[in-house]
Amino acid sequence: MGKIMLVNVVEGEERRIAILDDGTLDDLFQERSDAAQIVGNIYKARVVSIERSLQAAFVDFGGERHGFLHLNDIAPEYYSDRRLAHLRDKSNVDIGAVIQKGSELLVQVAKEGIRNKAPAVTTYLSLPGRYLVLMPQIKRHGVSRKIVDDEERETLRKVLESLKPPENVGIIIRTAAADRGKRELHRDLSYLLRLWATIQKRAKEATAPEMLYQESDLVIRVVRDVFSADIEKIIVDSREAYERILAFMQATMPASRKVVELYTDRVPLFTKYRVEEQIEKIHQNRVPLPGGGYVVIEQTEAMVAIDVNSGRFKKEKSAEETAFKINLQAADEIGRQIRLRDLGGLILCDFIDMRDESHRREVERRLWLQLKRDRARTKMLRMSRFGVIEMTRQRIRRNIELTEYQTCPMCKGTGQVRNAASMVLEAMRRIRVTATSGRYNQIIVRLHPDILVLLQNQRREELLELEKAHNCRIVLEPVADASVDKIELKCYKE
Repeated sequence: MGKIMLVNVVEGEERRIAILDDGTLDDLFQERSDAAQIVGNIYKARVVSIERSLQAAFVDFGGERHGFLHLNDIAPEYYSDRRLAHLRDKSNVDIGAVIQKGSELLVQVAKEGIRNKAPAVTTYLSLPGRYLVLMPQIKRHGVSRKIVDDEERETLRKVLESLKPPENVGIIIRTAAADRGKRELHRDLSYLLRLWATIQKRAKEATAPEMLYQESDLVIRVVRDVFSADIEKIIVDSREAYERILAFMQATMPASRKVVELYTDRVPLFTKYRVEEQIEKIHQNRVPLPGGGYVVIEQTEAMVAIDVNSGRFKKEKSAEETAFKINLQAADEIGRQIRLRDLGGLILCDFIDMRDESHRREVERRLWLQLKRDRARTKMLRMSRFGVIEMTRQRIRRNIELTEYQTCPMCKGTGQVRNAASMVLEAMRRIRVTATSGRYNQIIVRLHPDILVLLQNQRREELLELEKAHNCRIVLEPVADASVDKIELKCYKE
């Protein structure tokens, strides 16, 4: 089947794009219409507070929450004291000497606000095209680090120089520019320069807070940033999206228009290519491996923990060989799951212990090969002697768990609730304390029906004794939708 891109937007409320590699889900992008991401948008913002303890400022850019602007994300042109702008070490610089409350500046959203964190913004703007990225605040030109061939890098540099780009802006050549000619890069550069001129003009006329530039929607953004020569088809289930993709390709890469196809079958696109069932597995914390082993992925507030287990894996000649084979499979799957779930922050991978140093290095290599396919910036350390690999991954958009799920109202995110026996004891303790106080004539106990049945069956005599001894009436009231571990007492005095 090769590599294909499936664009599912026919439902309207949600846009989803899947990349399949020989039928296996390799990457997934999704966005709901009521929660469109703001990453990449450019705003004219106003500083509303300075937080010296954080070396940061909060800016009002018109979003639901104020943006977090760190000292390192303030471009030299905004420094009120220009002498501080060119210091390499800014650890001792007071942010209050750099910008003041009420200052107006152009900011771009770099990261979504996740849970309790505010959106991260920067004054180092970047405007992505198909082949180039324009960075107005950085006055240098370069080539993406993902283009590793030295000859290709030099060729692209020469093509860029021949275009005579302005010296007052920075330009980075993207990986998609590999094997592209001068004409295509010139078209992209001209578009980006016109776009930047338009943003500057709007900024002069705008009153903060105001949006100056909105990043393309998910469909165009993914086609622009992800499409490459190894993708054989782009299959779209909406005529409107199909025509927009064709128009975008006509403007940026006309030769690739032929790979775009309109899907008209009655069977839903993601069902036809068995994507739905693969998406369902993304939401499970246990991921099976081909040989019978499995990987467990647990997210916490501070980090992501990934554990590799042998399960029912068929034993090899030795425990070392068994561990090595399972770990190789796990390395491939972990890299894939990190992309699919868009996991970010600190990630700890606990592999099965191996004694052979060459085996450890090979597992590291396999994992790194998977991470190199990722568009997000990732740093990975070598495997420790305990079999743990630490890594950090850039988190920009909300991951699937945060987008699709909410914290369980029953367990409050812990994954556990107290058992029935424990809750019977807890209920009796609270009833006894309230009854023996002698202040109430009637106590109504509202709780889950299962706990109520156990109380009536196991503690009936004790409840009757409490009623007689303290001259009060105890009423057990079932609440069908209550959490198993929730007990509510309502007390009345005549």
